Amino acid sequence: MVKITKRLCIVLTMSVLIISFSIPFTLFPSKVYADETYTVGQEGPAGGIIFYKVSDSSGGWSYLEAALSDQSTGVSWSNITTEIGSAAQEQAIGTGQSNTAAIVGQADCTSGAAYLCYNLSLNGYDDWFLPSKDELNQMYINRVAIGGFAADVYWSSSEQPTDSAYRQNMDSGAQGSSGKFNAFHVRAIRAFSVPSGASPSKPLTPQEQVMLNLSFGQQSDLYGRTNAGFVKMLYDNILGRVPDDEGLNNWAKDLNNGMPPADVVYYFVFSDELKPKIAMMSPEEFVNFLYKNVFNREPDSNGYNNWVSLMENGMSKENTLMLFLNCDEFKNTCNMFGTTQ
Repeated sequence: MVKITKRLCIVLTMSVLIISFSIPFTLFPSKVYADETYTVGQEGPAGGIIFYKVSDSSGGWSYLEAALSDQSTGVSWSNITTEIGSAAQEQAIGTGQSNTAAIVGQADCTSGAAYLCYNLSLNGYDDWFLPSKDELNQMYINRVAIGGFAADVYWSSSEQPTDSAYRQNMDSGAQGSSGKFNAFHVRAIRAFSVPSGASPSKPLTPQEQVMLNLSFGQQSDLYGRTNAGFVKMLYDNILGRVPDDEGLNNWAKDLNNGMPPADVVYYFVFSDELKPKIAMMSPEEFVNFLYKNVFNREPDSNGYNNWVSLMENGMSKENTLMLFLNCDEFKNTCNMFGTTQ
């Protein structure tokens, strides 16, 4: 494996040019200790029903979970009826989230089916989206297991040029397209993956939530100034949950065997567990995420503005994180836990 420190040297050498163009990088392979924890028909971590499972989670997710009830019994596809284009016209399973992001990313999009799903928060989870055409059909196939569907038409997130979108009747199964101004039912879904040995993810308990408000110094005192303590801190700050035993042991072992801590942070941020949510973040949201979850603090205005400007001018999320991890602030955090950088 190529070490992240080598890649950082490349980024730092050429960072002054990033405003003009984006440096091509080969991304790290996804390192996830995956396990099949759910089956179709079971309750998911957000309290919905699992209706689809993939055999290979390399795309960043392993399961699709549907909300238990409709988010609307009649709403337009979007308040914007002009064509979006290819960014919202994907139909396959695994594309609903990117379709949804493209729909709500339109200027002045303030309502509609995709908007409802994108802004939905249920049982502590806010990563819902409007299903694509094929995802919606998979929901129809498993409609009895999911439950709560009306014998009526539901929107998908798949646009059909130029001013219509795909929809499906959840009674007959008939698919077709209709003008975006039509009012149909909406049922949100989400994608997720579960690390090996983990219990189905649940919102943090009040006691666990307190952990997220501790400083790095307090966390190092609590967890220990060891590689294992450093890994526990990452579970708290980045994934927002307590570690599963196998994941904790594997990451600590990797650090003990010489893996740079920056590599571990990179794998956490772009893990299957977070990848779908990270993909939908704007530059502003991603920079805020890095400050709060990697630096464990609110951003300072100058740093925040500089990072956002770099991303708006072409710097990728991967490159932004790598530069974050080369800062003295991260090195100080590693030293606090006794982790060799």
